[in-house]
Amino acid sequence: MKIVFVEESSKVAGVQKSTYYLAKWLIKNGYESLKIFLPNEGEFTKICKKNNIKYINYRSLPLRSASLSFFNDRYRLPNLFSLIYNLITIFINYYKVRKHLKIHNPNVVITKGFYSHIYTGLACKNLKIKCICHLQDSITKRYRGIFILLFNKILEYLSDFIICDGKDIYESLNFKIQKQSEIIVNGIDFEDLKKNDDLRKRFRKNNRIPLKAYLIGNLSRITPWKGQLELLNAFIKYSELNDKAFLILGGSPLFDGDKYYKKLKKTIYDYSMEKKVLIPGYIYNVREYLSSLDLYVQPSKEKDTTPLSLLSSIGIGLPSIISKIESFKEIIELLPYVDQFELENRDQLVKLFIKYEDKNIRNKISELNYKNGHKYFGISMHGNKFLEVLKNVLNK
Repeated sequence: MKIVFVEESSKVAGVQKSTYYLAKWLIKNGYESLKIFLPNEGEFTKICKKNNIKYINYRSLPLRSASLSFFNDRYRLPNLFSLIYNLITIFINYYKVRKHLKIHNPNVVITKGFYSHIYTGLACKNLKIKCICHLQDSITKRYRGIFILLFNKILEYLSDFIICDGKDIYESLNFKIQKQSEIIVNGIDFEDLKKNDDLRKRFRKNNRIPLKAYLIGNLSRITPWKGQLELLNAFIKYSELNDKAFLILGGSPLFDGDKYYKKLKKTIYDYSMEKKVLIPGYIYNVREYLSSLDLYVQPSKEKDTTPLSLLSSIGIGLPSIISKIESFKEIIELLPYVDQFELENRDQLVKLFIKYEDKNIRNKISELNYKNGHKYFGISMHGNKFLEVLKNVLNK
């Protein structure tokens, strides 16, 4: 079986990391011909080279955000200029991807990223290659559901099968498409994630965080819907109660501008929290970063289903807390010891910070989360389910 993944970005966020984990597992299990199509050179191409994963640079043109954001992403309006530009770019990228697919002639293609679903789906349709769309973010409910309706029509026409990261994504599909869809939650390679005390010490030393400090952290793309500002504001309030606590927000804007990042930095400055709150930028060594933490927080406001950063925190053995949003259904069902909080309720989050000051509670919850994480989110379970779908699609 010749498998090709087509990525929309060569930067490495959760979607790309999940591709890497799955590709590595598939190659290990005999699918050495697997290739990843990447739009340009970047961090992902470096990972492929380092791990001997075959990749093709299809040299795509960049796409733009199709909406304008106002008031810290509270409101969004369609950007007509970007929509026209993206429509032209989709067709250019279609020809670029089609050229490489025709050369490599895979049996099945897995698309990753909204625009990749479209231009790669069109290329597969034209070449009569089986196409599986892997949906990993909840589809926005803005614009009175018009976007969901449009995306359903696109999937109905272009895909042979759809894999959804979570129930929230699956339930946004119409009944007809659900018949050719399946929920497969993200998988983690836990071998890459083993807590290490030496790494903990090194990271804290390099970032001037005392070894005995209570370190709360998050690892996400710096963008409004990931909720870093809400986490920061709760921590500012909590820091009045505990002067030995620190907050670290790992990640960078990646696909967004730096407007939100600057807002976070300004808030830190306005409250004189420069010595207590760190934003170190893109995290290359996730194991080291997570080993340094005492508590992990995922304050997402929307879209997230089973984010790899959260699963990684579970897998490495951290107590973790998440926001109460509809798309975290799988997390709530499979990880019952993960606490939740209302994003609007700052005091609720502060109480959870206080709860996890107790090292005994942290250790107890960490162990329970670790067991459930390994039980439900291991890469082998994820890979076997994925492989079963690939075989079924090819046999149709």
